[in-house]
Amino acid sequence: MIDIVLPATLADWLSVMVALATLLIGLGFFLLPRTVLGRLGIAGAASHPEAIGEGRSSFAGFLIGLPASALLFGQPDIHAVIGLAWLLACIGKLANIAIDGARSRSALVRLALAALLSGLAIQEYGIPQFSLTLPQLRGDWLIFAIAAITGLFGLICLLFPGASLSIMRLGGNDRAASGEVRGGLAGFYLATGFAVLGGGSVLLTLALGVCWIVTGFGRMIAMLFDGANNLFNWLSLVLELALGGLVIGVVFGIIA
Repeated sequence: MIDIVLPATLADWLSVMVALATLLIGLGFFLLPRTVLGRLGIAGAASHPEAIGEGRSSFAGFLIGLPASALLFGQPDIHAVIGLAWLLACIGKLANIAIDGARSRSALVRLALAALLSGLAIQEYGIPQFSLTLPQLRGDWLIFAIAAITGLFGLICLLFPGASLSIMRLGGNDRAASGEVRGGLAGFYLATGFAVLGGGSVLLTLALGVCWIVTGFGRMIAMLFDGANNLFNWLSLVLELALGGLVIGVVFGIIA
């Protein structure tokens, strides 16, 4: 059984404020994708305006799924992964400044916010401990493969933000857009994927599945309300739900 743990005191609430802030940011992407992505210099490509729905899925999924899991499960290592994700987002945003030449006030403010959130979380929970061991069972190999796919997607976002935007059929201001792809998007996929690869807890593994399910749910909403009912989104939806469902199936013993 999984016990859902909610904060009971003011001190407990303060210890989860980074997760709460992250969840609010993720909800912003989910509820107002056009507005939030627009402020980040991102819009649907000219031939794919419906791609703005990626804000509800690719951008929001892990920013909602990871902190929601941390808040519900009360697992310190999930909170630590959130801190690591924001730290990696800082690195991505620094790369955006150094490589892409993004030196606007908005870019600097977003860097400062990521640094603040990472610092608060790391001070409270530290950095996740990694101990990579090769799986033995089929179910463990499935988890390993899905975590590797997650981390690989984050690495592609970090190193090739332009190509990542093209895959998602998005475009916009190159400097501003690259900052968010290298930052928050890459950071959360990298941190979650590699933390599970590094031997995270069962609940952290479950959080990976939750993130992919939330990503798929966001895509379904985009298909319903953003005019994104097309082959690309159907294939993406099947992939995201399959990744999340396989992880959850292994965690609950449905898949051995």
